[in-house]
Amino acid sequence: MKKVFISFIFIFFLQNTSFSQGSEYGLMVGASGYRGDLNPEFYSQLNLIKPAIGLLYRYNFHPHYAWKFDLYYGNIEGSDQYASDAYSKNRNLSFRSSITEVSGQLEFNFLSYRPEHARERFSPYIFSGLSVFSFNPQGELPNGEWRDLQPLGTEGQGGSGISKYKLIQMAIPMGGGLKLSFGALAIGMELGMRYAFTDYLDDVSTKYPDKTALLARNGAEAAYFSDRSPLIEDTSLKDRQRGNSQNNDWYMFGGFTITLNLSNANAYCLPFQKKY
Repeated sequence: MKKVFISFIFIFFLQNTSFSQGSEYGLMVGASGYRGDLNPEFYSQLNLIKPAIGLLYRYNFHPHYAWKFDLYYGNIEGSDQYASDAYSKNRNLSFRSSITEVSGQLEFNFLSYRPEHARERFSPYIFSGLSVFSFNPQGELPNGEWRDLQPLGTEGQGGSGISKYKLIQMAIPMGGGLKLSFGALAIGMELGMRYAFTDYLDDVSTKYPDKTALLARNGAEAAYFSDRSPLIEDTSLKDRQRGNSQNNDWYMFGGFTITLNLSNANAYCLPFQKKY
């Protein structure tokens, strides 16, 4: 509720600034997903696509360009149980995480888009920008309880000079969509991939640590989530590959948008449109 309250204060502030002319305020309802070590493809498992929601603000400062700012929230999941190769299945790791994103993007409209003009109310568009997001990967115990994975240092973080990864990171959003205006109201749909500046959305990146040392330092839960292969007591996995640190993770937001243009109502009158 605190995040929703802050977002509405943000929108109220924008509405009462000089940017309000040509501004749109709206809602996104859609889905979120993830690609990484525990899900190599976004759409390989549709059951891993989760609901997402968000608020957005768009400022149309040119018929072909607009600034967009968003506050999006969704969930991501991944699991080796859906893997097609024997190595990943035997690794037997899984996770879930929430994603909260604040993003600023520049949109490019392929067609001239001016919501106040009856003949320029539709355009496909592409976008890119910069995002800041928070995440928190969790793992499930056999009894159904969930534990935060980052504090456990499942790849030896927190020991031997290895720092724990940060739960607030940056990403580069890129994608596209369609938008159609009916004057004061506009609808659209978009799909945007986010290249994260981290490989730990799923808590998997590098090598297996020394399980005996991990058990002594961080406890039984850390050892369990570090190595969930069938040979759970086998310590020979030390220094063997657990993930692929050469490729950072991705996450996705996509869905339908509905926005309101709260510009001066005179912008929508017929004489104005004929004149301009």
